[in-house]
Order: sequence, then C-alpha cells, then structure tokens
Amino acid sequence: MLSRSQAKPLVEALGAAYYADSHMIEDALERSMSFNIVHMATQFKVDFFPAGADPFRRSELARRVPRVL
Repeated sequence: MLSRSQAKPLVEALGAAYYADSHMIEDALERSMSFNIVHMATQFKVDFFPAGADPFRRSELARRVPRVL
C-alpha cells in the first residue's frame, strides 16, 4: 500500500515523462480518495484507488479485477 511519505519519491521516479503531483497524491492518500497519473507522450491516464482501513474499503479491494496492460 502506498503511504503519504512515498508520494514524492514516486513522482521523482516517474520523472518528466509523467504528469504526477506529489501534493495532490499526498492529499488523496490522506483522504482515502483516488488520484491519477498521466503519461505525457500518450496521454494515457492511470487512476489509483487507495485501499481504506475500514472493512467496507477492504472489501472493495477484495473485489478488484486485475488486468494485464
């Protein structure tokens, strides 16, 4: 699971090829809200949905459907 302290290193690791805002990611993680990252060359957007701590949020994660990209 991604933590707030990992947001800035994630953005730095992605580099200029991606649009990602570490402050937006930190805020989204703090609120258990979704956020996205965009690949600049293709405009491909990936939405991230952080797992929450309560039982309902954990059940949401349990219903996920993995996809190979």
